[in-house]
Amino acid sequence: MQRSTRLPRRPTDHVEDLGAWVLGVLGCFLLLVAVLTGSAADQQVSEQGRAESAVSISVTAVLIEDAPLIVGGYDNPGPMTSAAARWIAPDGRECTGQVMVGAGRRAGSAVTIWVDRAGAVVDKPATAAGALLTGVSVALGLALADLCVVVIAWMVLRRLTTARNLRRWEREWERVGPGWTAGRH
Repeated sequence: MQRSTRLPRRPTDHVEDLGAWVLGVLGCFLLLVAVLTGSAADQQVSEQGRAESAVSISVTAVLIEDAPLIVGGYDNPGPMTSAAARWIAPDGRECTGQVMVGAGRRAGSAVTIWVDRAGAVVDKPATAAGALLTGVSVALGLALADLCVVVIAWMVLRRLTTARNLRRWEREWERVGPGWTAGRH
């Protein structure tokens, strides 16, 4: 009969092995969910951008007053503010209203705005680049959250198995220790 050269394994070693497999599979599944969710977000924002582009048009507006000057900090060099402007609606009417422009723009400056068919100012439609950025941000955010869940679960498992091993070693030492150290003092 051949003897095994492997060291004996503690029950907690088997628990850790099982936990590593389960958390590994869970991590892969959650990563797949993150990628699919990011892809869905990209697709949704792209579709929204196409729908907005179908009902809005870019026009040139001319500021009829100076935009307020807002001093930006080091990390915010170009704050946006609103200023009165006029533009021609898609139906040919002249419209006036407040538009968002860079702070400090002068009256008479031309700015590009987006309007609906009635000439009302609307947000700029989402672009393909914006949709991609949204999708990647969603996927990376979820992947990071998933990684945190898996790492925390592994740390909890290791803490529990280490505590179990320490209690077991203490009980074994209480049984073996007195005989081990009896003749050494």
